Amino acid sequence: VVYAVLQPPFEKVTFSSAGHWPPLMAAQGESPQEVPIVHDPMLGIGDFERKETVVEFPEGSSLCFYTDGLVERPLDPHDPRSRSTDRQLNIVRTHFSAADDPETACSRLVANAVGDEFVEDD
Repeated sequence: VVYAVLQPPFEKVTFSSAGHWPPLMAAQGESPQEVPIVHDPMLGIGDFERKETVVEFPEGSSLCFYTDGLVERPLDPHDPRSRSTDRQLNIVRTHFSAADDPETACSRLVANAVGDEFVEDD
C-alpha cells in the first residue's frame, strides 16, 4: 500500500509506503521519476511507527500509482517465473506523461504494458 496526502496549497505531497512500489512523478516537460519514498514493512508485520516522506509537487505535475501486477509480469505467458520487472517499469516510465489527462494516461499505460494479453492476477 502507498498512501499519499496532497493538501492546499498543493505544493507538497506526503507519502507513506507499506512495502509497495514507489509511484512515479512527472513534472511538465520532464521524464517521470520514481518518488524517493521510505519503505516500511507490509501492513500486519509488527506494531511500529510508520515513516513519512514529503516531496515537492511542482504545478502541472502528475503522479502515477500502479499495481505490482502491472510491473511484475511474466516475459513468457506460459512460464510465470519469467519476469522482467525492469522492462515493465521502463514501459511505465516511457508512456507516462504529465501532459496527459488521467484517463488517457491510464489507457496508454495499460495498452503498452499489458496489450491484449490475458491477465490472470491484477
